[in-house]
Amino acid sequence: MATKWTIPTPDEDRWTLLQAGPWRGVGESELVEMAGEDLLADPLRWLQLEHSQTLKESRNTLARVPWPDGRGELLLKVFPLRVPLGTVQSGWRKSKAQKAWDKAWTLIARGIETPRPRLALERRVGGVLVASALWVDWVEGRQLREILKPWRRRPRAPEETAACQEFLRTLALHLRRMHDAGVVHRDFGGGNVLLPPVPGEQPWSLVDINRAQLFKGPAPWPARMLDLERVHLHPEDRPLLFRAYVRDEAERARWEPVYLRRAESYRPTQGGDR
Repeated sequence: MATKWTIPTPDEDRWTLLQAGPWRGVGESELVEMAGEDLLADPLRWLQLEHSQTLKESRNTLARVPWPDGRGELLLKVFPLRVPLGTVQSGWRKSKAQKAWDKAWTLIARGIETPRPRLALERRVGGVLVASALWVDWVEGRQLREILKPWRRRPRAPEETAACQEFLRTLALHLRRMHDAGVVHRDFGGGNVLLPPVPGEQPWSLVDINRAQLFKGPAPWPARMLDLERVHLHPEDRPLLFRAYVRDEAERARWEPVYLRRAESYRPTQGGDR
């Protein structure tokens, strides 16, 4: 089990460890010792490690970083607090790192694969949240958009059509299992679903789960549509995905027109999904 660490007193200004979880046979205390005080004092120092790679620097910082002892790689996410209202509310609200930590382990407990969190830190000044950081396992994989994009072209060879139809049936089963487990990603874009480099080699993995919505029981149908409509397909392929997703004719008759209308009106915001 992860350990809840001490939150700093109001007059402190430092990064404080919130959570640490076992990693490849390494216990919590060993994990913290392995990272070292210097690296835990400021997450951005990980970017100076040899073989680290900064992937994104805009609203949040994303980086592929190695463990200092060379055992493996992690994805580092640093979340600065930029919204004034968020600053006011931060005295009693969880940081993004803590919320992502909680959601990830909830998904895993429900049988939905996502990169496992290993460390979570936050920084508060005078009790006000300034930033937070999260380290999760680095997962290799193909993005969903890489697979779907070639199949949107027309004309399409018969063998491509067969491969697309088989894949969409598998995708529908994954979506149905996730939604029945009470998980709606809410940003189910092509870059937030990682498939194993070799099909069947490892489970599909959901990433960037901060916006995910968790229900106590199966997700309601309006919420399911938020994910289904974001699977960017050629219009001819949409009925196949939905009919593989539904359980019976009653579901299909009630919700297929809604899905087709919403999928038609949805416009991806990322260039890779267009």
